[in-house]
Amino acid sequence: MWQLRVSPSWRGLALTMLLPLAGCAEGGGEWQGSVTDSAGVRIVTNTGGGLWAPSAGWTVEEDLRIGSAEGEAEYQFGQIAGIDVASDGRIFILDQQARDVRVFDQDGRFIARMGKAGSGPGELGQGAGPVFVGPGDTVSVPDVGQQRVTRYTAAGEPAGSFPVSMADGIAVKWMEAPDGDLVQQAMIMALPNQPSVEPRNLLLRRDPRGEITDTLMIMPAGQTMDFSGGQPRMTLFAPEPMWAVGPQGHLVYGNNSVYRLEIFGPGGELERVISKDRERNPITETDQEEFRRAIREAWEQAGMPPQAMDMMGQALRFAEYYPAYANLFGGPAGSVWVQSVQSPEDVRESGATFDLQDIGGPEWEIFDAEGRLLGVVRMPPRFTPLLFRDDHIYGVLRDDLDIQYATRMRVSRPEIQQAASD
Repeated sequence: MWQLRVSPSWRGLALTMLLPLAGCAEGGGEWQGSVTDSAGVRIVTNTGGGLWAPSAGWTVEEDLRIGSAEGEAEYQFGQIAGIDVASDGRIFILDQQARDVRVFDQDGRFIARMGKAGSGPGELGQGAGPVFVGPGDTVSVPDVGQQRVTRYTAAGEPAGSFPVSMADGIAVKWMEAPDGDLVQQAMIMALPNQPSVEPRNLLLRRDPRGEITDTLMIMPAGQTMDFSGGQPRMTLFAPEPMWAVGPQGHLVYGNNSVYRLEIFGPGGELERVISKDRERNPITETDQEEFRRAIREAWEQAGMPPQAMDMMGQALRFAEYYPAYANLFGGPAGSVWVQSVQSPEDVRESGATFDLQDIGGPEWEIFDAEGRLLGVVRMPPRFTPLLFRDDHIYGVLRDDLDIQYATRMRVSRPEIQQAASD
């Protein structure tokens, strides 16, 4: 079990050209920071720029895009909610709007489809997603609305399901461990007309059959949603626990109210703590007005009645400050990727159009396996990463018309290329 140490002190872009990594202004080969030891745990404090010299860091380049604005239906996506890759390179994409999983070869050619809308065996509900390809290329799709995980054989045939009861916690996030087990965040919170409970978040490990084999971590409750007092309240940008399972089986954990990350090894031991100086920006009245406008516009497009919008609007609150970061991932070579937060003003200054789906900024700070800041990568505009696999990043790219494409980005690491040429 990963033993959580709570820090003293919400979760959760079309380029084909090479995108350089912008190194920190103070960076250039000499790391600025300190490393101390605390009972065998490395405490890594980053106080300045990264190790990358200007124009000498990693780069990302788009090398595959799947999707189309028109034409064959198999290539049109409404809401991509999950991507995974099989052992032979086939790409599995879950479309939450169509409620199916589409399979493509490694060059992006359509092969097959599995699942359809419904509540019967092998069918998917409105909240289905993401998708995971496990041992033997069997496929699993969590379906929170139907409180189950639906499974398929490697050939795409329904292979039963296992229950995931909301009574045991609302499944708010899933990831896959390198051994094929699923890691589920179960949010336990006080609900109206239900027995009182202690709010908290559990990280549960499930084997491919769905059995809970371990409680990996007990995390504190997030502060975004609050049902106490019988009336729901939502506070955007409130502190939330953040976590990710890296390709080598390491767990990255943090609370986004502070820039402090804890890295646990595959065996559950705390190996290091990474921190970085960052001043948090206040959420201004102008920002709040922009967010409310965008949220109401989204509700209108979804067909929400005006009375319901008014009621939901009254329940909406904002934290005083933006989070210290928007998202995090474990990347290649034991690296940790941490996404910046952007305000509506940041978007306007960049010349882009504000989009509620792009709260996370395009800049990601990269730390090496030792916890030292390397530099900053700027992702393509309107690209949302979903999966890191070896030296590739799979995610969703949206064009100016909000049409979605499943996209694969290649991470180019100069040190690997240099070693190959030597």
